[in-house]
Amino acid sequence: LKTFDRNVHVRENPMFLADEHAKYMVADPAIGKPFAVIWAAVNKAKRIHIYDEWPNFDFKGSKDSNMTVRDYAELFKSREEGQAVQTRIIDRHFAAVRNLHNGLTLKQEFGEVGIDFQDSYHVAENVAEVETGILKIKEYLKYDRSKPLDSINQPLVTIDPKCKNTILACE
Repeated sequence: LKTFDRNVHVRENPMFLADEHAKYMVADPAIGKPFAVIWAAVNKAKRIHIYDEWPNFDFKGSKDSNMTVRDYAELFKSREEGQAVQTRIIDRHFAAVRNLHNGLTLKQEFGEVGIDFQDSYHVAENVAEVETGILKIKEYLKYDRSKPLDSINQPLVTIDPKCKNTILACE
């Protein structure tokens, strides 16, 4: 993304792990690959800091992890130790996929193991969903490059350096 600058957007930001920040977890399941997951904190000014991700190995070229819903639930809980996640969001398309054996959706199966998700955003049928998401990301990455960075002129999103897959996705 042209609006991404590693020197501006990638930074450690432990302040964002403070209790007064809302914590989010976003999961993007895929067929034949591990789930892509990020954890982010949002402050009162609506600034976002992505502080963790899964997988924590090279996502590009990775194969199906063969993890079950229970395995992912345990992974999520272990990654969140000490961080109270208030909102979990899952790709609405995969959330509605039904298990052919028990008839439950993926979202319902997660609910049965204590992981409650809400669906990702909805767009009109005639709107390109992927393009809408990319435009939103660009909006959150932007700042006025002609001015110095300060409390007012800064991007709405930063990424912890350990989130290598998220950083690569933005470059």
